[in-house]
Amino acid sequence: MRFNAISKYRRLSLQEKVLLTEVVLILLIAKLLILFVPFKKLAPYFGALNSEGLGHITETDATTVAMVRKMIVVGATKVPWKSVCLDRALTAMIMLNRRRIPNTLCLGVRFNVGKSKLDAHAWIRCNNEIFIGGARSKYYNVVAFFSKY
Repeated sequence: MRFNAISKYRRLSLQEKVLLTEVVLILLIAKLLILFVPFKKLAPYFGALNSEGLGHITETDATTVAMVRKMIVVGATKVPWKSVCLDRALTAMIMLNRRRIPNTLCLGVRFNVGKSKLDAHAWIRCNNEIFIGGARSKYYNVVAFFSKY
């Protein structure tokens, strides 16, 4: 199993290897921040509250967005810790912001009747599409969203 992962890594292009390394490092940082820093201290770094990233992306940006998405999906499944939606959404937000690509971090909740509790979910919108976390986002009510660009 480990040999298979190594051989797949070797087949990646240099650009994909760099992006995957960046994803793993940012996933680790995001996980540590979520675990050890109160949300109210993190939130100001997410951008303006209830602000939508409205800028359009270029064709070059679209290629970058697709590559970043692919590497987040791959990287999040390969790390030795459980990578949840907030880890992935923060990673996506950080990577897109570093590249000045407009995006919106969305935070939502829903009431889970079976467990009698609130469930939370995080996802990223980019160019009016769900970038990360979209499969479940339609079941959640948005309670906050953040954007820098």
